[in-house]
Amino acid sequence: MMVGKKKLGDVELGEKIVGRSITIGEWHVMTFAGLTGDFYPLHTDAEFAAGSPFSGRIAHGLLTFVVGAGFLANELADYDVVAALGFGATRFTSPVMFGDTITPTGTVTEVAPKEGRGVVAFDIDITNQRGETVVSSSMQVMIRA
Repeated sequence: MMVGKKKLGDVELGEKIVGRSITIGEWHVMTFAGLTGDFYPLHTDAEFAAGSPFSGRIAHGLLTFVVGAGFLANELADYDVVAALGFGATRFTSPVMFGDTITPTGTVTEVAPKEGRGVVAFDIDITNQRGETVVSSSMQVMIRA
């Protein structure tokens, strides 16, 4: 049994968890491109991207999502999580430019008890330094009762 972890009965609707912020730069984008094989020129070619509607390179949407989700997972260390159950529909609503700082927030939208455990659902909102949502999603985790 883990001591000091937040149990299902301690979780409240509307509760928020906020992950740390990170400024996305060329290193992040090029490393992600290398890991995934996604070298689409909008992310990796400054000359190509200069002629795009964004007037410059943007981070991969999936990079933004996984970094934000990872930072939220770190905050879930305070909960007695048994398992991650998955993510819901994910939308990339605004571009993340090189030099943008992103911050993820998770808001509890459901607490569903089961035998000895339960499912907690979160809405995920990843914002930039201007408070604009750049990614929205949802996730569910199983937590001990």
